[in-house]
Amino acid sequence: MPYLAQCSERMLSSTARRTSDLRKHLPWVLGFPKKRGPGNLLDPDRAQQKTWFAFNFAAEIRKGNDPVTARRNACDALDGKAADVDDKTLRLWLLEEFNLKKAPANTEQWKKTIDERWFLPVLMSIDQLSRRLHFMQTESRETPP
Repeated sequence: MPYLAQCSERMLSSTARRTSDLRKHLPWVLGFPKKRGPGNLLDPDRAQQKTWFAFNFAAEIRKGNDPVTARRNACDALDGKAADVDDKTLRLWLLEEFNLKKAPANTEQWKKTIDERWFLPVLMSIDQLSRRLHFMQTESRETPP
């Protein structure tokens, strides 16, 4: 929602109103970086590869591997061009996927970050869903047909 609100603000801005060439300003409206890099921002496979890489990285960290080894092993598990990505790009992917400004320094800090940013929210969601299902089952037994 915040991203869409930012796009909307840029669309309604005086800068956007003054433009005569939408193609020039659309990347700015959508919040794409000015500097072009490798890949395609609209490629859903690339986004899935980043998420899959982050998931594999988390598994490698949970096994006790150091961050460098975990990144390499997680990257090796990817298919195609993504399997041949440099370490700097892999670090940037992790910052993006875990919504971090700075990477944790070691395995223990990464474990804590992974637990806080991924596993804890998932476990809390499962717990809430379980409680709702239990409530619905209890309520349906108490309500006569």
